[in-house]
Amino acid sequence: MAEHGDPDGGGPVAIAHVYSQVEADVIAATLQAYGFTVVAGSRGAISVMPYLMVGLGGIPIAVAAGEAEEAIALMAEIDGGWSCPEAPFDSDPAINGAVSLGSTLLGGPPMPRVEGEYAWRPRQPRPGPSAR
Repeated sequence: MAEHGDPDGGGPVAIAHVYSQVEADVIAATLQAYGFTVVAGSRGAISVMPYLMVGLGGIPIAVAAGEAEEAIALMAEIDGGWSCPEAPFDSDPAINGAVSLGSTLLGGPPMPRVEGEYAWRPRQPRPGPSAR
């Protein structure tokens, strides 16, 4: 994941992009508990309009540039990994599709189950449908 920040080394550096408000809050709270200054960008807009989560590229979690290496090392030490959550309705894809379509038609499209990007975790290829 490319890190973004001030070239002078003083601005915020994105160390993660997540697609869950809860996950963003947990990562931010964990880093703050260890004394890091954390900015969770887009969190305000996404909390009001959660259907824009994917369109806005998730929630970037950033720390001060001088704290980035230490924050990444801390998160690498305590991170247990990500696994795709269970299907929210039923294990049958037809039933899940029907519920998702019905929810979308009623104005509330369900959030996709998207893995975030983390500076402390190597990017792994996504398993295909047969691996789930």
